[in-house]
Amino acid sequence: MRPRYNHLYVIAFSFDSDDREGGGPSEIMRALRRRVRELERTGEILEAVGIPDETIDYETGLDVRVQ
Repeated sequence: MRPRYNHLYVIAFSFDSDDREGGGPSEIMRALRRRVRELERTGEILEAVGIPDETIDYETGLDVRVQ
């Protein structure tokens, strides 16, 4: 069986709000959808997320950079 890995990526996005605390779930989802559409349009997905923050080997449960 081929090795399997889980990759953790982080995507940043921002939006304007009247809420000091950062907006509610619906505002956050709208902003996230806007960001994804922008990345689909520009093709800059890899530039936006960079390298994985961690990659877990399913067999060992460890981050491959630690093994």
